[in-house]
Amino acid sequence: MSLSDNEVRDDLAPALLPKPGAPSATSPPPGVRVDRLIVKTKAGFALDVQDLSLAAGETVAIVGANGAGKTTLLEALLGLRKTDVAEGGIGEASLQAWARSPRLRRRMGVLLQRTALPFGLRVRDVLDLHRRIYGSQAQAVLEALDVPRMRNFNYDWLSRGQRQRVDLVMALAHRPDLILLDEPFTGLDQQFATATHHLLSGMSSATVLLACHSAHELSLADRMLWMRDGRVAAFAPPATLVKDMLGEYALKVSLHDAASAERLRARAQGAVRLIHAPRPEQLHLFGGSDLETLAHALIGEPAIASVEFGAASYTDLLHVCALGDTHA
Repeated sequence: MSLSDNEVRDDLAPALLPKPGAPSATSPPPGVRVDRLIVKTKAGFALDVQDLSLAAGETVAIVGANGAGKTTLLEALLGLRKTDVAEGGIGEASLQAWARSPRLRRRMGVLLQRTALPFGLRVRDVLDLHRRIYGSQAQAVLEALDVPRMRNFNYDWLSRGQRQRVDLVMALAHRPDLILLDEPFTGLDQQFATATHHLLSGMSSATVLLACHSAHELSLADRMLWMRDGRVAAFAPPATLVKDMLGEYALKVSLHDAASAERLRARAQGAVRLIHAPRPEQLHLFGGSDLETLAHALIGEPAIASVEFGAASYTDLLHVCALGDTHA
């Protein structure tokens, strides 16, 4: 869900840019507790999250289809969404206190899908703004994302990937205790996706909540939060969810026609946990050791164009969660 102008919390706008000042003394990372969080939009979407807890220092990845509520959840936790119910806390303070307190907000690092800065700033101006707000700026973060080379570039003219790197510096360079990121690898090439992965892996003293769409991002997570139609569908370590939702193996079969695919679907019933058809003549089957037997049996059959067999992966899990289909 994207943030619409008429749903922004105008009353909290002054808190979004804390007054300049030195960072607070080093604090332990805060845990996050959501007892009940409800957001209802004018478009008819409803977010309803209950009894959700993140341990201090934990990394949690939010996954789900477009419109499932990933961004809405992040924005509601940040106080950028008007909530119907907001019960819970971050560390020892309430959700409302984190939304309003400049001192607490300086402990946060945030990357949203859209960043609004005054027109005409150069990258060096953005970096100066960051340093004034947070009081510190880790040079190692700037260098890992190759941002110093862009100091004299106009921020408005940056490419999508370049802007994402600058925005990541704004989110991470002050070494925050609580990090909320909306699709941090979007727009990055492999070099800088790897660099961002390394940076986040090294921030073990922070609590991290990130919306993600890639297996690379998901590999950072201690637990995965699957959002489906505004509610939590599953919350567990990614490897556990692969095993529980998909099984150990994936068998991906291309056939010469849709009729052959339907016959294979009927034949596979009882041997699989889940079947997905990306196209009428393709089947992705997930399950246990019976799939290996089926894979060997299919090789050489005239209706089969190709067979791919292997371990079920994070990529498979993300694809299934995006589809919302968990039944054979």
